[in-house]
Formats: sequence, structure tokens, C-alpha cells
Amino acid sequence: MGTGLGVLLFLDSSYSVPISITNSVSYRNQAWFGANFYFKESYESSIITLLNVTSTRGISGAFYYTVVDHPALSNNTASSITLNGSIFSSECFSDNSIDVSFVTSLQVTGCQIFGIVKCTACEIISITNSLLQTVNCIGGIFCSQCNNVTFSNCIFNGANMQLDYTHSYIADSQFTNCQSPAVDLYNSSLLLTGNVSFTNNFSPFNGGALYLISSTITIQAPANIAFLNNSALGLGGAIYITNINKIECNFIFNDPDGNLSSPGIHIFIDNSSAGIAGNVLYGGNINPCDFNCSTAPHYCASNRHVSLIDFLKAITHLGQHNGNQSAMISSDATGVYHCVNDMAMPFDTIPPISAYPGKRANISIITIGQLNGTSPDIVTYSKCDIVSCLNPSIDSSVTSCTTPSLKATDVQSTHQYCTNYAYLVTGNNNKAYCMLLSLVLTRAYQKSDYLIPYQVIINVAQCPFGFTIWNNALSICSADDVLVKHNITSDIDGLTVLRNNTMWIGNSSSNTTLAVHLNCPYDYCNTSSITFRIIDEQDNQCNYNRTGVLCGGCKPNMSAVFGSNRCMPCTDKYLWLLVPFSIMGVALVTLLFLLNFTVSVGTINGLILYANIIVPGIVSLFSYSHTRIFIFISWLNLDLGIETCFYNGMNTIAKTWIQFVFPAYVLLLVGAIIFVSRWSSLLTRLCRRNAVAVLATLILLSYTKILETVITVFAFTEIDVGNSMANNPPVWLADGTILYAQGEHVWLLAAGIIVTITFLIPYTLILLLAPWIHAKSHLKVFAWINNLKPFLDAYQAPFKDQYRFWPGILLNLRVVLYLVFIINEGNDINVNFLTIALVLCCYIFITNRLSVYKYWPLTVLESYFLINLIFLSCILLYMKDSPTYNNDGVKILISSGGISLVVLLGIIIYHVYVQLKGNRILKPVSRMIKSERPAPVASPYAQVDLAVESQTLALNYGSFEFREPLLEHN
Repeated sequence: MGTGLGVLLFLDSSYSVPISITNSVSYRNQAWFGANFYFKESYESSIITLLNVTSTRGISGAFYYTVVDHPALSNNTASSITLNGSIFSSECFSDNSIDVSFVTSLQVTGCQIFGIVKCTACEIISITNSLLQTVNCIGGIFCSQCNNVTFSNCIFNGANMQLDYTHSYIADSQFTNCQSPAVDLYNSSLLLTGNVSFTNNFSPFNGGALYLISSTITIQAPANIAFLNNSALGLGGAIYITNINKIECNFIFNDPDGNLSSPGIHIFIDNSSAGIAGNVLYGGNINPCDFNCSTAPHYCASNRHVSLIDFLKAITHLGQHNGNQSAMISSDATGVYHCVNDMAMPFDTIPPISAYPGKRANISIITIGQLNGTSPDIVTYSKCDIVSCLNPSIDSSVTSCTTPSLKATDVQSTHQYCTNYAYLVTGNNNKAYCMLLSLVLTRAYQKSDYLIPYQVIINVAQCPFGFTIWNNALSICSADDVLVKHNITSDIDGLTVLRNNTMWIGNSSSNTTLAVHLNCPYDYCNTSSITFRIIDEQDNQCNYNRTGVLCGGCKPNMSAVFGSNRCMPCTDKYLWLLVPFSIMGVALVTLLFLLNFTVSVGTINGLILYANIIVPGIVSLFSYSHTRIFIFISWLNLDLGIETCFYNGMNTIAKTWIQFVFPAYVLLLVGAIIFVSRWSSLLTRLCRRNAVAVLATLILLSYTKILETVITVFAFTEIDVGNSMANNPPVWLADGTILYAQGEHVWLLAAGIIVTITFLIPYTLILLLAPWIHAKSHLKVFAWINNLKPFLDAYQAPFKDQYRFWPGILLNLRVVLYLVFIINEGNDINVNFLTIALVLCCYIFITNRLSVYKYWPLTVLESYFLINLIFLSCILLYMKDSPTYNNDGVKILISSGGISLVVLLGIIIYHVYVQLKGNRILKPVSRMIKSERPAPVASPYAQVDLAVESQTLALNYGSFEFREPLLEHN
């Protein structure tokens, strides 16, 4: 009972008690019901009037009226409540400010109501010239089972109206700023007349202005109905309609002129939007409809019942929706269209869709409602049938397909725009066939006439390359066993694989199976993780325009180049580069002759070893674009040092053949000079008696180049094809598109074997074993060593007599490191750095411990270059996991190479100084300075040939002139 004013009337029905409260204030009283004013009686016989009353902040309500024992009331009884010029509000906006039930008449005039007005089973309710306002749409009018509810000249500000089994009338009123449907009707009828506006209303679900469930709206002339700036997150930005009976009419026009386009009825719609479908209106019936007279029988006789088409004709202003009915009006889905480039097309116009077993066939669809407006719905499948199609590879033995059991993932919702419906295709023993899939559109009501089938043909192909059916029970394509073996992620839907690090994935050399190689040759493949289509995007894992197995070949119209592993465009005009390169060979030989820049002096031995190790072991591990400072080092390895090709279409085979050519050319040039010197004293004087030392130097330079080329020729690898029985011969590591020891590679392999047998092995063994063989030269079987004495002395001159085998040690050091580099190709580059550092540390320790060189400056020079390499390797090893490794590593490489270049310039300046001091460059001496020759030191090698002895001494004492002893020796 109310704690403000509570009235209980338990009287006989013959009494009629008037109650009048005027100019009263009731504030913040508390009770279960009607905290400020509470009325309860046993019969509907009271006449209650509140005039200029302020009833505010009542806890659990401001005004409450009800009748007890209502079913026993006399038909003659009547109650009347009049609220005039008053203010009502509750403490909590979720409470009912006014709550009346079983009242005959409720008259509200000129009131301000903050909160909820609840009316239950009332006969007549009239609210006039009043303001209804709440916060966050918690409040408004809630009427259930009321016969006649009238609103005139009212303002609903943030307040909405909910009518349940109620007939209502609205004239000249405004509904603004509501945060749920402004008017919510359930099995009710509503008449609109005069100037009625719905402005800035928003619904978090459907229907920003009107929400109708099996309800009817009558528009009676004269009427100006405006829907402005209404929106909904769901369906129907302004109006949402749903009917239990699909042929019900929802709109009635009561127009005396009988003309829908007459001035009597005007409907204005502007700036309405829906999050899903039906920017203005969603639902209703576009076709001729029947009015449900049971909801408003008094309207059936004289009014015109219209469909949505008629409603559209009465709209005089559509704002931004003008001319676009499909965006303006929609309904529950009545059809399914196929989407092509976001354009809707009937299903019978689309070609078959191809898919693989285990792949989801993506069918781009859009569900539409009335006027072809988009209408989200739920789509699934019902059955599949085998059909004939134009695919020539189909297997006629397939006669049936199995529809899988319906799963949650197979029930998919469509959206406002084109949506991909994904159907999981299963195989039939990996046979190709065509199936007809029937799609089903499921309405919320689940009525049989809304289950409309739409059919599409799916061309089921055999498993694509890289996938196969391992389990016939599942009948889906799974990743090939070689992918599973190496834990490679694959996707049948996109036919893609995820490749990590230096791995290569692609066709085997036979092109019949999928193959995997864990270590793609360095710089052939990019090292980032990439996802690519296994069928046609294998080259995405290749660098620098490369293609094929292990990215070994060049793409069409591309050529292999010297100086890097790139493939680049090339023309035959590049053959003219042979001219400057030939001149470079002559210039190199001339430089060595003039400056006595030879191994017999020993000043460049450390630099040559530095160059032989750093290029294949370290520099090659970085992008070529960052290594141009090492061009001079490349020249010491008899490389071109620049990135170029010679002719269009040059491949790795031709590139490797040419690697043999330049060293051979330089050696033939010196050999020709020595040979001609036998008959020409002038040439002998010009060559300054150091031709043998120059030849020895060039052979040493050529040795490392030839060794590297031969190792490249011999290197092969095998790619993993898993459990496949396909023939998979090894491939050439330098070019995986070429089978090892087959085709063109046979001749290259033969050349490598010949060079190894005739040059590399003898040269290495002779330099290593020469001292012991020479000790046995008195034996006929070893007498040939005396013919090579001048040549060997050129290498052995810088070393002490007991270590004249040391040049052979240096050659074997190169062989060991080169083998490590090639074996570690594509693996962890830390192995290269660690090997270089450990081997060279041991070498420097032994060299300095034994003092193998005659002169300590030579030891210092060699140690400097090798320590440079050790520090470089250690720093790169330390920085390997740094995110800036590549950039910082290049900077360190440039620093190392730059310091070595400075030292090389110092060595050249020294040799120029020595030669100028003895006037050996400008004026060859024509006589021998025998008087200045020191007495030979007694040793087991006292019989040193005069030529080598003279050129060793000439560095300090002068030039000697006599014929080339290598050719004159008997």
C-alpha cells in the first residue's frame, strides 16, 4: 500500500464515490506499489480526479489503481480517472510511474510523465497534450488488452509505445530519440492521422520506428506521416513487419478520395538505414493481401486494404532511397541468387563449380526478399545426385554420391551482401564425377512452403598435385606423405603449402610427384616463410628470376650471369666483353712481371689465402648487391668481379664451362711467354727472369678457381619424394633442373674428372711431397722432379728449408675449407663461420710456433690477413640472430675488405718502390751483377736453380739477365 496517500474502497456497487485531489505534492514515498498515490477498490465505481498534482520520485511508482475481484463486477459499474496538469515520475525509471488496470476511462490531459504508463484491460484511454519522457527508452506507454487508446498532440521524447492486443489512435504526435522501436505492436491495430512524425529513433535489433507482429496500421486522411533519420542494427530501418499468416495486410488507407496518390495522404521517408536489410521497410506482403478482421472488425467494412506496392505508391518523398526499391524494402528470403562479381544471377545461368574431395566448394550466393531486396537467411543442403556434365575426365563408374550428415558447419547464414556458402565435397575412390547439389533456404517458421530448393552442379575432380586420398572411409584429399613427413602445412581449399626457411617444395625431376628439399642452394630461394599454390606458384619461393627444381634454372628470356646467382635479361652483344676481359688477362700478367708481384717473394701469400677463403665462405652468404667492394678480391680469385653475362640464354652449364676458360687463358698466356723466351733474348730481358715465378703465381690463383669449379661440377643432391615409387635420380646441385651425370652434365663431369686427375691432384701432391721426392731424385723413378725444380722453388722460396712442403699444406687447407663450404650449402651458415675461425686459429698458432717463413715480416703479413678473417667470422657468428644481421653484416664485411684493400695498396707501393729503386721498371739491366751475389748457405737444398735464386735476390740487389731455365734445364 502507498505510504503517501492510500485509498481502499470496498463498497457496494450502488455507491459512486468521487475522489478529487487538487494542488497536492507527494514526494519520494516508498511502497511495494504506488508509493505516492495508491487506489484499490472492490468495484469499478469510483470517480478519481487529480488536478495540478505533483507526484514525483515515488519509490515503486507515482500513481497506482486496480480493482479486486474483477470477474464478479456488475456490467453496470464504471470507474473514471482523470489526470490533469500533473507531473508524475518514479524514483527508478524501471518502475511504473502510472499503473492502472481494469479502469473504464483514463483521461490524461496536459501532464508530464517521466517513466512508464502501464494500462491493463482498460476500456478507454485518452492522453492529450502531454509529454512522455524517459531515459534510455526505459519507459513510455505499455497497454495490454485495451479497447481504445487515443493519443493526441503528445510528444514521446525517448519514450516508446508498446501495444499488446490493443486498438489505438494517434493524431498530431511526435516520437523522437527513442532507443528501441518507437511503436511496438503485437496483434494490435493503430490508426495514424494528422501530422505524425518518427524522428531519430534507433533500435538495437529491428524496426527503428515501427515494429509490427501480425498487426495493422491504418492511415486516415488527412495524414502527413514522416519517417526521418530512423535506423536499426538489424532489419527494417524504419518499419519491421512479421506475420504469422503470410497473406495478412498490414496497411489500410482510409482516404475519402479513394486515390492513393491524392493529397489526402502523404508519407515522407528520408535517411533510414538498416544494418542487415530493408533500409526503410522489412517484411509484409508485396502481393494482394487479406485484412485480418479479427484484430479490428470495425475497419473491415469501409476501408481499403493495401499491399506494400500500394504503400510505396503513397510515398511522396524517399530521400536518398529514391529509385532504389531493392535497398528500401525487403522481407524474409523468398529466393536465392548466385553472385558473379557481386552481381546477382539466377542459378540456372551459372556454369558448374569445380572442387576437390576435402575442399569446400564456395558458392557465392545472396538471398533476396520482396522487390529483390537483400534478405539474410540460413542456407543448407538437402541432397546430391550424380549427373552428366561436359567434363571429359569423369569416371562413368560413379553412379551415386553420399550426402554427409548435416553438421553445424554446414548450416550457414547469408548476409546483406554476397556470401560464400562452403560445401564440403567428398570423393569416390579419387574418381572424377559431377554432382547436383540441392540448396535449401530455411525460414524461421520452418513451414514447408518456405523450403525452396536451389540447385548447382559441382564438378568433383581427382585430388590435385600434392594431395591424395589416403583413407577411403573419409574420402577427402589429404596432404602428400612427403608434406606430412616434413611437417609442412597445407590447405586443400587454396591448394597451398606453407614453406619455411631454406626449404624448397615442388615438382620432382620427373614432374610426376611432389618433392621436398630441406636446403635450397644459398641465394637460389628466399629464406622467408611464404604460402603459395603448389600447382602454379612454385616459383614464388625462388629468388632473382629463377625457376624449376631447387630454383636451379632461369625463367624464359633470362640468362645466368657471372658474379652472382641472379638470372637477368641478356643479349648477344655482351660477347664484346670478351675483348676487355682478354686485355685484363694481359694487364694482370704485365703487372706481375713488372712489380715482381709473385709467390716467390711471399708478400701476397696471405692476401691470396684471405681472398680464396672469404669469397666462397663468407661473401657468398650475403646479397651480391652489397659486395661490390670485393671486386678486387674476386680478381685475385680470377673471377670477373662484376655481374654480367655473355650471350642470351646462357645457362648454368655454359657458365660453368666458362669458369675454366679464364684461368686457362691466363696460364696459356704466360706459357707462351716462357716458350717464346727460349728463342728471344729481348723477351727474356723484358720478362726480367721472373717468368717462372709469375707462372707459379698464376697457377696458384687458378688452382682455387679451378678447385671451386670442379667441386661445383661434382656436387649433387637428392630431393625427397616420400614413399613414392617414382624414379627419382639425383640432380646437379648447381642447377636442380639438370639430372646428375646425364645429358649436358655428362661432358661437364668428364671435364671435371680430367682436370682433377691431370691438374688438381698432381699439383697438390707435388707441392706437399716435393721435398721428400727431391731427396730421392737420384733414383730414376723420381728423376723427373729435377725438371720442376725452378717451378717448385718459386713456391718454396719464402719458407725455411725444413718447411719447403708448406705450400702443399696451404693447398690442402683450401681443399678442406672448400669441401666444408659445399657440404654445408644451404644449411646453417654458422658452420662456415665456426670452421673458418677454428681452422685458421690452429693454423696461425702452428705457423708462428714453427716460424715457417724465412723473414718475420712475411709471417706478420699472413697472420694479419688470417686474423682479419677470424675476427670477421666471430663477429658474424655472434650477430647471427640479430634482426639487423644482414645490414650490419654487410657493414662489417665492407670494413674487413676495406682494411685488406688498404694493406694491398701498401704492398703494391712497396713493390713499386723496390722496382724503382733498382730502376727495374724503366731500364732493364743488360748485365748480371755476379759480384753482389752472396755465397749460398749450406743446406740440403743448396743446389737451388740459378733462376729462382737470382729473382729472389733481385728483389734487393738487382736484375739478372739469362734465358728461362725452366725450358733450358737438361
